Amino acid sequence: MAKKNAIGGRIKALRKAKLWQQKLLTRMVGIRFERIYKYVGGFNTPPIDVLVKFADAFDTTVDYLVTEMP
Repeated sequence: MAKKNAIGGRIKALRKAKLWQQKLLTRMVGIRFERIYKYVGGFNTPPIDVLVKFADAFDTTVDYLVTEMP
């Protein structure tokens, strides 16, 4: 399994690449800002249903978020 901060780092990198603010991402994924902060900071690992929402928002796969392999 991937390190917690690896998943958060990929979420952060994808968000920055799209020039999105965290507030926009919270609306797109449907979770509170505090949750995204904890995921990006590596304090918590997103559950699979949230990973799917992130993958959909970023037009990528859950595999990429977890392993960095498309």
